[in-house]
Amino acid sequence: MLFACPSSSFRRSYRQWVLSRFGASHGLWEEELDAMDRMLQIDHYNNSAWNQRAFVLGKTEELPLSLALLVREVDYALG
Repeated sequence: MLFACPSSSFRRSYRQWVLSRFGASHGLWEEELDAMDRMLQIDHYNNSAWNQRAFVLGKTEELPLSLALLVREVDYALG
């Protein structure tokens, strides 16, 4: 279902609400990053997947983001 219409802003908003509400207690953040990895493997230019990945990292990593995380994300994007 996720891959049927990956650019749906309604679906993305709902996913973000679910993650914000239940993600920490159910381990959903890691699953969401895995789902975004699969979407980006299918289409590396999928802006919705990149935005969702940034949302997850912004919620799960300590802010401000560390240099190591930024380097890792650049390597991921270029890889």
